[in-house]
Amino acid sequence: MKLDNQTESNVESIDKEKLPSEQSELQQSSKKKEKKAIKTLTICYDNGASCNDCPNQNKLMCRIDWKDSAIFAWPFLTMVGFLIAGIIISMKNDHLNWLGLVIFLAVYFGYMFFFFNIWESKVLCSHCPFYVIDDSKTLKCYANYGFLKTAPYNPAPISKSEQIQFAIGAVLLFAIPSLFLLIVQSYLLAVLIFVVLLVFILNTMTHSCKKCPNFSCLLNRTPKEWRDEYLKRNSVMRKAWEDAGYHIE
Repeated sequence: MKLDNQTESNVESIDKEKLPSEQSELQQSSKKKEKKAIKTLTICYDNGASCNDCPNQNKLMCRIDWKDSAIFAWPFLTMVGFLIAGIIISMKNDHLNWLGLVIFLAVYFGYMFFFFNIWESKVLCSHCPFYVIDDSKTLKCYANYGFLKTAPYNPAPISKSEQIQFAIGAVLLFAIPSLFLLIVQSYLLAVLIFVVLLVFILNTMTHSCKKCPNFSCLLNRTPKEWRDEYLKRNSVMRKAWEDAGYHIE
């Protein structure tokens, strides 16, 4: 049956009204699927590797858990809060002008981009199995989710030189804003930033670092038996570690 012009116009109008709603539903569905897919990603590469018979099940941090991400996020967010407070107080007391603020922010944000996306990617992240958990160009891990993968994957243990570089780079993340606050005479906030850094190190070493699969990280405290069991299920890392002189018991 042929529709008249008015009816066709009404149908088109209804379709146009539904379209944004349908697109929104599709986008939400896609996001839910993506989140679900992220949760099911594993870092065991060997064919046939199953979580059901894994001795490290519920021990090793082998899947993304946002609770672990929160442990990494809170010290940085706290530091940012102290930094913002220091900037406001310093500008109010005429210890800082707009030019100085712009220069500091440009330097610090530039350093953060360099550290997280280039330096840390090379000396730390590229050695972690989470680095190749999928084929995307960004990291999917509990600590540095979303940052760029700018270095090739290196399954071998982190070298001493790389460990030292990571330590220097990580300390600078907190040292730069702390030094800035000292310069603008926000002494208490500057000290508090270093306190946050110390608490963060102690907290991660007693929690996340005891079950992290980036075994050669300077802060890693994963038991050797867990490490050995994991390497038995990841032939790529196992070969690289054994070639570097590591012995699996």
